[in-house]
Amino acid sequence: MILLLVLLALLVLAGGVVAVVFAIARGQKQQLTSDNQVVAGTPSRAPLSWAGSHDPEPRLHRRLRDAMKALHAVNAYDTAASLGLRVALEQQALALDDNLVAISALPQPHRERQLPEATRAVEAIEAGVAQYATAATKPDAAALDADLALVQARVDDAALIQRSLGAGGPVPPSPYLTSRDAPTQLSVPIEPPPSAPAAPWQPPRNPEAEGPGAAGPSDETRRF
Repeated sequence: MILLLVLLALLVLAGGVVAVVFAIARGQKQQLTSDNQVVAGTPSRAPLSWAGSHDPEPRLHRRLRDAMKALHAVNAYDTAASLGLRVALEQQALALDDNLVAISALPQPHRERQLPEATRAVEAIEAGVAQYATAATKPDAAALDADLALVQARVDDAALIQRSLGAGGPVPPSPYLTSRDAPTQLSVPIEPPPSAPAAPWQPPRNPEAEGPGAAGPSDETRRF
């Protein structure tokens, strides 16, 4: 009887330990998932391993995350313009994060071609956040509008770069590419010009049957 009670106590203790370990592991995973989000509350496609990876795409991902944290920490004078730009910065950061995930899956030559542009896009967003922090804390409406115009320019820069990246990464080499410097620009293939229609078939001439006048040049013509 005593042995049975001891075994029961050990089972209860083991079950409690397992439950505690499971709860800790689940909490850590939830924390990692939350920390991995570029914009708080919006799931990211980036894998959890990017939290500590030193590869280029994870580092750019974490820079975007830190930029968005800085954006949300700004004690801004909210206006329609400033709120719109804050949302625009968030949307550009989320779209770029998706592009980083796509770039990471490309073959190495394509990754090396895309990463410099992706880095420029991250830098544009970081610059936009810094200018937003300066602009949105100014109570002067005129100065606010002038500085928000600079933020809009950085948002436009990031959007332009992302359009050059493309959602699916670089276009593979093709005979229809216009240039290697513009891998996403395709031209219409050039088709050969249509050939001239063939002349209708005519039977060979028979000078003897046509008479002496059709045999060939006249005597007067042959003299010259």
